[in-house]
Amino acid sequence: MIETLRTVAKIRRARGFAIVTVIVAGLLQLSSLSNHLGFASALVAGLFGSFAAMVVGSAIPDAFRQKESNVTAGQLLASSSLYALSLVALLATITAIAGAIRAPCAPAKGALWWLLLAVLGPLVASCWGVFSGALVTKVRWASRLAGFTIPVFVTWSVLRFYRSPGVFAFDPFFGFWPGVLYDENIRLDDTILTYRVGTLGWIIALASALVAFWNVESRKLTRTVQSGPAAVSMLGGALLGLSIYFAGPSLGHRLDADDIAKALGGRIDGRRCSLVYSRNIGAHEARLHHRDCEDRVVQLERFFGVRMDGVITAFIFDSAGQKQRMMGAANTFIAKPWRGEVYLQHDAFPHPVLKHELAHVLARRFAEWPFYVTSKWGMPMPGLVEGAAVAAAFEGESDASPHEWTRAMLDAGLLPPLDEIMGSGFYGQASSTSYTAAGSFSRWLIDREGIAKFRDVYRDADFQRVYGVSLGALSDRWKAFLRSVEVPERIRVRARTRFRRASLFARACPHETAEAVDQSEVWLMAGDVSRARTSLERAVSNDPTNTEARAMLAEALVRQGDVRRAISMAEDAARSLGPSSAARVWRRIGQEVWRWRGADDARPLFRQANADLFDDDEARNIEVRQWALGLLGATPTTAASEATRDLLIGRGALEPDAVSAVAQLGRVFDDPSSDATSRAMAGYLTVRQLWRSRREREALSLAGRVVAEDLPSLRIRAEFRRVVAECRYHTGDASAAREGFRAISEDPARPTGTRDAARDWLDRLR
Repeated sequence: MIETLRTVAKIRRARGFAIVTVIVAGLLQLSSLSNHLGFASALVAGLFGSFAAMVVGSAIPDAFRQKESNVTAGQLLASSSLYALSLVALLATITAIAGAIRAPCAPAKGALWWLLLAVLGPLVASCWGVFSGALVTKVRWASRLAGFTIPVFVTWSVLRFYRSPGVFAFDPFFGFWPGVLYDENIRLDDTILTYRVGTLGWIIALASALVAFWNVESRKLTRTVQSGPAAVSMLGGALLGLSIYFAGPSLGHRLDADDIAKALGGRIDGRRCSLVYSRNIGAHEARLHHRDCEDRVVQLERFFGVRMDGVITAFIFDSAGQKQRMMGAANTFIAKPWRGEVYLQHDAFPHPVLKHELAHVLARRFAEWPFYVTSKWGMPMPGLVEGAAVAAAFEGESDASPHEWTRAMLDAGLLPPLDEIMGSGFYGQASSTSYTAAGSFSRWLIDREGIAKFRDVYRDADFQRVYGVSLGALSDRWKAFLRSVEVPERIRVRARTRFRRASLFARACPHETAEAVDQSEVWLMAGDVSRARTSLERAVSNDPTNTEARAMLAEALVRQGDVRRAISMAEDAARSLGPSSAARVWRRIGQEVWRWRGADDARPLFRQANADLFDDDEARNIEVRQWALGLLGATPTTAASEATRDLLIGRGALEPDAVSAVAQLGRVFDDPSSDATSRAMAGYLTVRQLWRSRREREALSLAGRVVAEDLPSLRIRAEFRRVVAECRYHTGDASAAREGFRAISEDPARPTGTRDAARDWLDRLR
């Protein structure tokens, strides 16, 4: 064996790849995604290790032929496999040591990723490399046969991405590609394990084929079987590999549009939009989404000045998890313009991102093959791609417009250079920053220069050709416009927290942190507070800019009785991330204290949760809680306060329950001894529950008995009127719905985003 390894060490390319391995290990340290044992480093190691093992393996048979000594197939396989594993071990050792020094990121799971991606891939590659070298006696041609194998498989994965809804890919060499950057929690489940069972089958088949047909004396592959058992093993391995491949759709390794449509089960076809939906959503809700899809296409055709060619298909899954299993994207919404398809998980009507994703498909009318998105030198330009969609769905950015958010970014010094946003630096920023700024710039271009020029620049991002000036000059003009945009102080304060979040590439252990936060939420719901706390402490340490993780950790501390430390976390959030972040932590603390300890302990905490530091919908939610605690408007009756608590928060181990809460609210509403505000709030909360349950006629009947002026805040009154207007829309009273939304759109006291959303409803009604 030592002599065998010496023979491999004398191969020039083997020594060269050993040196390159050290360089690759160093490059892995340049990104927080790959500077530890985890998915990203395993992916790189699997791809590089497979290529190196394949190319070196193809030269090993010739190296032994030149020694003019007998060599067995087992020696060839052992030498090639040991070389491949040595490269992977070197990469793993350097990466593990560096990660341990910096900060260990779930090393046990990282090691499992390496086993599945970085070990099995190079092993099957080494077997194929040796087989290629044994099959083709000329080293040059053997190397070409081996070296082009990985590009062929990668090309096949790209073709599958192009020709099917899926964004993920399984591959025998690199193992698994999840598909989208913004899905930080990458699944490691039985689909990867079953796929790697197929890889083991191909390892057995290739190794057995070499043993079965390798002639020791001639040191070549022959046409006659040299080993009967090896031939049987070859057939068994090939049968296993083929079985896993053909079972791929049922195992979740690959799904085409028909597979997904069959699994979801529901379908509605229309003139402009076909809706494929999960049966768990319900037919009534599906019809609402389909009608909205048809209306949105008409809106977007008017906005872009084009006519859609063909029918768009919108896939709506019942959850992010189902969408991830079937097409690869979990919390990221996806459109494939070249397929005329969008992929969303279910949300209440009107779906908050349907218009945005449909805009990507409509924009194909002024883009070019193959992907029908903005591209430069063959590379997609995500800044214009996403900017166009945000510009078309401009009302979808909470209670401030993209222009207002971007002006706030500019004033806070958080706005990246425009050439980065419009170029390769788009993904180098947090998604909220890139999308918002790109949308503001794109909408400014459209409003200033017209949609025709924007359609032209969308093709190739050549701003000089279309606008006659450089992107830098346009940036200066855009910033001058932004400085004319008036921004409320509450938006400025929130922007300093909203856009301070570090990008994916600037956080420690980003994938592991995202998984820890998601898993902690499950543990908190299951009552396993201790495990959730440990996991969240690690998540906050890895990513101090994650306000949600801080708030969840504060909840865990409260539930363990450590309210003092939870309060110190809110105070620390105020110092490090700003008052907006602190307000979110205070809200979580106050809510949990109210649930587990009662209203008296919660009141001083909810005073710290300044509603102005939340978006309009969240702020209204905060104000409802503050009213129920006696902090806003007239003091509620005890019955009204307890009913609100049961509706929104729960009590102790009991989760919130709408049925019992609505029954209590009904008694408050019908009790003549209740004060006017308590009766109005009981009516409003009941109307809202009926509206959420799609009981619009019953909601309107009750709403007619609610005195809106008795509601305790402007936000709550405005929300009540919005719910009534939407109920009018659903019951077919278009005139009354139009009047309601027009009043909201023209109300100067409402935030810009809320008025824009009302204008969008008016457009839908038209």
